[in-house]
Amino acid sequence: MIRKDGFLTAAHVAIERFTDLYDANVLLSHHPLKDATHEIVHPPFCESIDNKVIGHVVESFCGNFGDQCFGLDVAFINVHDQSFKGIIYFFLINLKYYPSVRRNDVNNIYEILILERTETEPANDQDLILDGSLRVSKYGRTTGHTTGILSDDSLMVCVDHCHNGSFYYFEGCFGVVSDQQSVFEPGDSGSGVYLLDSNDTPKHSKPLGIAFARMRFLTAVCRIREFLDACNVAICIEEEPMDVDA
Repeated sequence: MIRKDGFLTAAHVAIERFTDLYDANVLLSHHPLKDATHEIVHPPFCESIDNKVIGHVVESFCGNFGDQCFGLDVAFINVHDQSFKGIIYFFLINLKYYPSVRRNDVNNIYEILILERTETEPANDQDLILDGSLRVSKYGRTTGHTTGILSDDSLMVCVDHCHNGSFYYFEGCFGVVSDQQSVFEPGDSGSGVYLLDSNDTPKHSKPLGIAFARMRFLTAVCRIREFLDACNVAICIEEEPMDVDA
């Protein structure tokens, strides 16, 4: 069996013509863009011209997904060079706590991993408390490690495109309000967001979603469960946090 590792990030980070996906409202695998090669480089072009291709997009969705029309802005990246693992997560998604992904070619499924594999699932409705007591954590490229308070599970997000003047709407998203410093700034798109326990320790078994936009004082987080289900993805965790300093 060949293992292929990777990660999740935001579709608008990984797909140059993500607006075409939004207009079609289909998975990348069902769109003509699937025939293009969507490469991911490190460091990002905005930081350096001395970079290397470290992966490519294998599935993505940007729009309002499924019968419940949950807003999604997400892409799954297959990593080519495993030696870049510790660096990749710092710049593209949640450095310490967000899972990597492998593909099980025997069963034709992708398995999301953090470090001994125990299967788990994203946070569900029973895990969510909207009384101002449930805190979340993320690690982004711009702001690093930040925390916030889950304030909404039905947020309507309106994002304007800086180049073509169009507006894009995402329904049923999570909203996170800053508790001390800003949770999200430009460059943080694609960060994994996790629930925190009462001791402010990330619940590794409870990923909430992907941070992808900011609306005034709210950070918008898209749900990932529906995307993972559509891709036949099993989420797994490990007991120890990933060593990202190597």
